[in-house]
Amino acid sequence: MDRQLGHILHFCAQNKLPPLSVLVVNAESGLPGDGFETIGDLHKAREKVFNFDWFDVIPPTPAQFARAWDIAEENNFNLES
Repeated sequence: MDRQLGHILHFCAQNKLPPLSVLVVNAESGLPGDGFETIGDLHKAREKVFNFDWFDVIPPTPAQFARAWDIAEENNFNLES
């Protein structure tokens, strides 16, 4: 699921939104999978997601998610680094 979550991760980062990808966690560890670590406090990042007014955001289109991925690739963003 890294590519699917990557689209969301990049879209959120590029649009200064809380990182929705922190909500997708391993059932055993309770932590995001490899490549989706956040910089800083994971719990604070999760609280930002929960406290954000998502009803104020127009849902992105598939084309916007694809463009976010393309921008990340153009900037050599690697989910595993």
